[in-house]
Amino acid sequence: MLCSLFKSFLFLLFFLDLHIKEKKKKNFLKKQKTKNNHINPPSKFITYLIKTNKQNKTKQTQKQTERPNKEG
Repeated sequence: MLCSLFKSFLFLLFFLDLHIKEKKKKNFLKKQKTKNNHINPPSKFITYLIKTNKQNKTKQTQKQTERPNKEG
């Protein structure tokens, strides 16, 4: 009687341990996936600088094309 209870107890512990290991593995894989997917986006200031730099470049090219050629 006692032996069968002990065996069933060990059996339950074994499956509980397997369940916990699987859960940890899934959580770890989830964390790895989210780390790879979420790269830090650039800050607002950097995006502002990039935008103004592009605008300045387009203004410079417009000025160069608008100037008439002064040839003697």
